[in-house]
Formats: sequence, C-alpha cells, structure tokens
Amino acid sequence: THCSVMSEPVASMALLLADEFDFRVVWRGGKDYCGFLHSPGWPAVVADPGSAVKEVYDQFHDIWKGDFTDKISHRDTLRTPALFEDAFREALKLEGADFIGADVGLCSEPAIVCALLHEGGKPVVGYFGVHIAFMVRGEQEQLRLYRRFRDELAADARSTFATVAPYLSLQMFHHVPVQVPAVRPLSMYTLPATYTATSPAEVLVSKRPIAFWDLMLVLNGFARLHDTGLSFADASVLSSEGRHKFTDWCAFRAAVYFPYDWLQTMAFYDWVNMGLPTFVADSPTYTMSWGTNAPGEWEAKLWHMPSAIYPHHYSDWGDFAGRAYWWLMTDFKALPGVAGFQSVADLLFELSSQDNLWNISGQLRKAQQQRVASGAIFWRGALLRALGRQP
Repeated sequence: THCSVMSEPVASMALLLADEFDFRVVWRGGKDYCGFLHSPGWPAVVADPGSAVKEVYDQFHDIWKGDFTDKISHRDTLRTPALFEDAFREALKLEGADFIGADVGLCSEPAIVCALLHEGGKPVVGYFGVHIAFMVRGEQEQLRLYRRFRDELAADARSTFATVAPYLSLQMFHHVPVQVPAVRPLSMYTLPATYTATSPAEVLVSKRPIAFWDLMLVLNGFARLHDTGLSFADASVLSSEGRHKFTDWCAFRAAVYFPYDWLQTMAFYDWVNMGLPTFVADSPTYTMSWGTNAPGEWEAKLWHMPSAIYPHHYSDWGDFAGRAYWWLMTDFKALPGVAGFQSVADLLFELSSQDNLWNISGQLRKAQQQRVASGAIFWRGALLRALGRQP
C-alpha cells in the first residue's frame, strides 16, 4: 500500500537496468504517498482507484486504536486473515491477463500478499519497509505466516526478498530462521533532484505531530534568540504551499529528522540520497517506538536465536543497554554522512557553516553512489533468478 516502498525496487531496476530489461508494471494496491513519485524514465507508481485487489484490501483493513487515547497512534491490521486470503485469491482471478501474463509478482506490505502471489505460480520480489508480520495479529496467524515464508517463499530459488535496513533484517531473523539481506533504498525516483541550497535561510523539519511539544516553536525560538538568520519549516505543510517536489526539498539549507513510531521511513532515505544534509536527534529513546518496536505486538517465533548474535530483544523497552544496541543499528547511526545532534545549541552550530553542509552533502552523495553500484548488482540478480536465468 505504501507507494514509496513499492516504487523503490521498480525505479531502481528500471533506471539502472534499462539496457537489459524492458519493464511494464501493473500497479495494484497503491494508496499512501503516491502523488510525489512521477520522475521520468521508469513506470511510475500510481494510486489504485479501486481495482478488485484494492477493494479486498479496503474491506479487510482495520485501524485498531487499542489503548491509545490520541487521534494519531493506531495499528493497521487485517480482519480475519484467512478470509482476506480467500477474497484476495478471487481478486487475482479477476485480474485476468494482467496477472496470468506477469513474469514477476512484487509485494511489500502486508507481506501476507507475497504468499498469495506465490501460490499463483509467480516468482516473487518482496521488499519490506516494516516488520514482516505487519497487519497480522495473533500468535497462530503470525506463526502461519512465518512458516509459509520459511518453507515456501524463501525456499523458491526464483524469488528474492530484501528489507530496507539491517534493523529490519535482524528483527525478521529473530522470528524466522531465514537471513534476509538489507538493500537500502537508492531513491532513484527522485532524479534528477539533488541538493542545491538555493533557500539558504530555511531548514526543513520532518516529524509526525505526536510529540507533546511544538517543535517549530522551540527551534524557531532558539534561532531568533541567537540571531542565526535561520527559520525552520514544517515538512507537513509544504504541500499546502505548493512546495511538494523533490527539488523543493533540495533547496533547503539542511533538514532535521525526528524519528517517530516507524523508524527509518522512506522520506529519510530520500533526503540523504539526494545529498540533502540531514541531522537526526541522537537518542536511543527513539527505539521506544510503537510502530517498529511495539512491546507484545509480535511475540510468536519459529526458533530461539542464540544470544551471541541476538543479545537484546528489539521490543524490550526495559533493557536500557538494548535500547542503545538497537539505536546503533539504525541507519541514523550507520549511514555515512548522516549527522546527529545532542541539543538545539549543537544543531544550530552545525547549521551555521554552509561549507560544512556542502561537505556533509558530498559524503551523502558518495555513499549513495556506492549503494547504487551494489544495488544494481542485487536487483539484476533478482530479475535473472525470477526469469530462470541464473546470474
């Protein structure tokens, strides 16, 4: 359903491997963030206005509030997964030639769809930006998904699976004894946008409105108090101002990313891949996130991973050493060029030098080019395996 996650492997393959493969994509299920991904040169994702597949998803999609009292925190779940599967199979039949003639099935979230595409005889390319059991509640349903992933999906040499980040790969490994590689996003769909700093007095800030403080008030207050000449702009209002293109993001002096319930979102990768100097609030407390690391959400597992390779559980919020362990595994800490800050004063100092920001941008771009080189090899191999032509 997440258009950016769905677009990542398609844009990478289509733009990097155009000389070797001809791509035609039939998009189904696209819902969120579809309106920003229209760069040239690849079969760009489109929102699904109401296909049979989309109708089934909408019918079974449930937003579960649980114990949350605010209007924003929630869980996306599938009501009665078994009935969802039956309805999805019927929807695939209605796709007719589009599904029958497809060489490959692409799946992302919910991952349960990967198994249904595979049932239809298709090699599958799965790219996961969230926990593999996202939207699947209940121990027995989760175990069933894990077994199908281990025994059917991962066992098919034609199929390829990857996660957005090592963090997610280790999470999956805790539940299923299958090592899934992390292939970080390349954000090829942002081309030709790149960092320009043509609005050198503006700093972009991304944060879902779930914090109990007003970030814009705090940051702009400090900036005025110290006469920095900088102003901080809320990313969530840019679209209403007509600034919704990737080139608009690249015009900012820099960007500040505050992690929230879902760690390492695609927007973060888009920023760093375009060379936009990105600063992240550096605190392990951000691993106490109700989306990525919700306590009690995914307790089922098929095996016991040795403590030598899994010393801390991702959802044990009471393990403070574990919070630091998982924080260090995030791409906020692991990616070259991403800058952390400990305080507002620290942030303002780092933002004060444009030469420093250009240096950071160069580090980000160099690292992105290295990921492009390895990513092209990975996605080429995925396509060759799916088509029965071993790389």
